[in-house]
Amino acid sequence: MLTDGLTREQIQRQEFVDNEIVSMLNTLTTSQVRIEYEPRMIFEIREVIMDWLVNKLELEDEMSFYPYVEEE
Repeated sequence: MLTDGLTREQIQRQEFVDNEIVSMLNTLTTSQVRIEYEPRMIFEIREVIMDWLVNKLELEDEMSFYPYVEEE
């Protein structure tokens, strides 16, 4: 099933990656304040992680890590 050009599995992958980033931040901080989902922050962190996994370590391609619809 496609939603806005992405399959349900691709959307689930996006949600998984974003949620794992928030979880990682909450695990790493020593603060008692809970870090909430903030799109810009998640985007910036995701870009760094993707650069490492895709470009530097060459473990997977962009679409496998974080699926997206290519604009024409």
